[in-house]
Amino acid sequence: MAKYIKKKITMCINNVEKGGAEKQFLYIYDYLKDHYEVNIILINKKGIKNLDKNIKKKITVGFINYFFFVLNKKPDVVLFFLPKTYILFGLISLIFPKLKKIMFRRSLNYYQSNFIIKYLEVFLHKFTQLICSNSLAAKKELIDNEKVSNEKIFILKNFIDKEKYKKSTELKINKKCLNFLCTSNFIDYKGHKLILETFNNLKTKLNWRIYFLGKKSNFNFNLIKSIAKKYNFDHKVFHINRLSSNIKYPNFKFGLLFSKNESFPNAILEYLKLNLDVIAYNTGDIKRLMKNEGLIFNTRNSQKIAMKMETYLVKKRKKTKTSQLNKIIHPYQNKKLFLILKNKIDSLCVD
Repeated sequence: MAKYIKKKITMCINNVEKGGAEKQFLYIYDYLKDHYEVNIILINKKGIKNLDKNIKKKITVGFINYFFFVLNKKPDVVLFFLPKTYILFGLISLIFPKLKKIMFRRSLNYYQSNFIIKYLEVFLHKFTQLICSNSLAAKKELIDNEKVSNEKIFILKNFIDKEKYKKSTELKINKKCLNFLCTSNFIDYKGHKLILETFNNLKTKLNWRIYFLGKKSNFNFNLIKSIAKKYNFDHKVFHINRLSSNIKYPNFKFGLLFSKNESFPNAILEYLKLNLDVIAYNTGDIKRLMKNEGLIFNTRNSQKIAMKMETYLVKKRKKTKTSQLNKIIHPYQNKKLFLILKNKIDSLCVD
């Protein structure tokens, strides 16, 4: 009997310093490694030191190394995550016409103001066999704005594991306050400033606190503090660097997401896993995901958001039942979610 030879898959991303895209990248790697020979190529080394040693063995770094890796190892399919990786490695891949390619679109792309980057992405779409979006909203944008055919796009929703959070001995929470959590990288479009403006306009007498979660190296918390100081509530904003069981309900009540270009955000799934009610700007597939739970608003006006929040907080005497939140998140905790990706890869590997 002939020996079965696993198909070779190469996954590419800027780095593995954890954000939403990087988390999904590692979830996908963990699934695909059981079915294929999978290697990883990064643009830079950020985040590698935090990885398991078995994953580290599979990593190559640098665009020049990408060229020689493809030349010598001859992978069957390459997966591109994030625009920088897609453009840099995608252009190099044009030298290898037999190489099959899948690009992953992780967010809405209208924030991309650089015309050259936009042009290069649309150009590369012509040489990319499949494009994977994580929401119907991102798929629609690809079809309407980037002229990608419907047949070329498939949807892979975000996954979140069932692993329980550990207790943090360092994190001290004032449980007498109404505690809000905001988890997202400190990038302007994520809406941290809008959160502070909104809380400045709140008339409620409730004693509240906001905890911003993000890695210190990528998180300009001094800016958050300075804006909060201007509003005279810098004593009410705090920085935390990782999720833990301390953050679960009832210590925290609400998760905030004011970003304006999310497609299918990890933060929402993390809030649901923590049993938090969600207050979020209506972008991407958020409203479809939440199924009428939480407060989902359509405006970027901080005064109007504050009014909606005040009404919501007054009405929200009872927390949404945990069973309801679990019902929303359950489909995204099943690894069968990844079967669609496996089927698409297999379709490209047909000799």
